[in-house]
Amino acid sequence: MNHRPAGLVGTCWDLFLTSLHVNSRRIMKLNEKLASGDAVIVVIGMGYVGLPLALNFAHSGLKTIGLDIDSSKTDTLN
Repeated sequence: MNHRPAGLVGTCWDLFLTSLHVNSRRIMKLNEKLASGDAVIVVIGMGYVGLPLALNFAHSGLKTIGLDIDSSKTDTLN
């Protein structure tokens, strides 16, 4: 299964892959996990940025976990 995140998430991922100049083995392993759907994305903070970001990852089919210290946010989202 070739799974590339859709929309803005996919575009950001493509930019990340082309602009990063660190350990290529780690990047390739991460890319394989994303492509196979085995990656788990964790977004810290379910505010104005974190919540839409987590939703985009989840809607693109990736397993996504959202964390926040405000239990009322997490209770509402669960």
